[in-house]
Amino acid sequence: MDYYDEDLSFSDHGNKTVTALQPLPARAANDSLVTAWKAVDRTYSEFVEFLHSTYRTSDSLRMETHGVTGSKEFCVWEWTLRIVADTNDPIRGLLKGKEAVLRGCSLHWWMLLPGKDGSETSDWRIVKEADYACH
Repeated sequence: MDYYDEDLSFSDHGNKTVTALQPLPARAANDSLVTAWKAVDRTYSEFVEFLHSTYRTSDSLRMETHGVTGSKEFCVWEWTLRIVADTNDPIRGLLKGKEAVLRGCSLHWWMLLPGKDGSETSDWRIVKEADYACH
């Protein structure tokens, strides 16, 4: 988390929005596909909670990097996420014990900012992130 700026703007665009009040799509009831990962225009603290909620409900979570490309100010990270939920998660469409596989990319905007905790050394931090995934 050290690479993220406290003024972060985070969006996870996922596949589509499913709220807790909506029933799981029939397709998710039949397999382990993830149907909802959406968190748009979140702050740094909301982003941290989004990650923590994902880790808390996961029995197994593995990220595979396929490539990272870009410049100092912008980069694209291509990845595959393999996740096994330890409980049914209707908001994300995860079924307990079933592996879901998401393939996607994260877009990161970087900025050279003053060091944290009053340090005189500047460091590069992510100021904006947008994630896109499909299954």
